[in-house]
Amino acid sequence: MQQLGVVVGCLGACLVIFSCLSKGAQAVPDVEYSLNITREWVHPDGYWRQALVINGELHGPTLRVTNHGRIIVTVTNLSPQPLSVHWHGIEQFGGGQWYDGVSEGTQCPIYAGETMVYNFTVDQEPGMMTYHGHCYANEADGLAGILVIDPNEDPDEQDEKDVLALSQTTDWDEEIIVNLHDWYHQTGATLAQAAIPIPGEEYQATNNGKPY
Repeated sequence: MQQLGVVVGCLGACLVIFSCLSKGAQAVPDVEYSLNITREWVHPDGYWRQALVINGELHGPTLRVTNHGRIIVTVTNLSPQPLSVHWHGIEQFGGGQWYDGVSEGTQCPIYAGETMVYNFTVDQEPGMMTYHGHCYANEADGLAGILVIDPNEDPDEQDEKDVLALSQTTDWDEEIIVNLHDWYHQTGATLAQAAIPIPGEEYQATNNGKPY
């Protein structure tokens, strides 16, 4: 039988509904992703505004890593504004804190034309996390996505967190990821300067980059 997990993330409110996603046992390989960030005109709710898109998508691709594995993400800023990528909910230890993605906290901003490689090992409860912009309200401009941590099924590498996650897994037929995100007509920089919320500002929400 196929396995299905329903993973729901509300990035604006930082709400996470836990999901365990099982796979065949294997040694943990490194996983690598490239995120090219550009500024484009979009209209997910019918109102045109500029936004930060990742690999051409409003709200970026879902990234996956097996627990105790290393994830390497190359972020290239092809937009004119500075940015960074924060890995929300990831426990960063042993040098990983320098890849936490908090601009002016653990790193300098990634300026226009620059590239930064985030390289860290995931070692925590499996489930669903988020990644999002963390520089001048980048998240409000659409710089966000889902990060799934799959439980480790290798008996030589798994720990009690993996065992617990696998014990809670049930049978399913299809995996569906729902990405809910707050959406404003004002840019992130404008919202940050005005200290959200702006009275009378048109507010919407998006579901996988489409009207909600």
